[in-house]
Amino acid sequence: MRAKGAGDDDIYRMRYKELDASAAARLIDDDREEMVWKSRIARHQDGRSKVLASAPESERQMTLSQ
Repeated sequence: MRAKGAGDDDIYRMRYKELDASAAARLIDDDREEMVWKSRIARHQDGRSKVLASAPESERQMTLSQ
């Protein structure tokens, strides 16, 4: 549904209809946690890419380990 442009409200209403209010609310919490996790991963990968692009070969492993 999200790929087709559905928003949080649309998703909640569909889940509420198919499940119940508490399950729909829990799934929204799960969605938010997943977004936070994906954001953390993206920041980590971005930082890693910057280190690999800018650090001299001899310092890369040490910098990445830190």
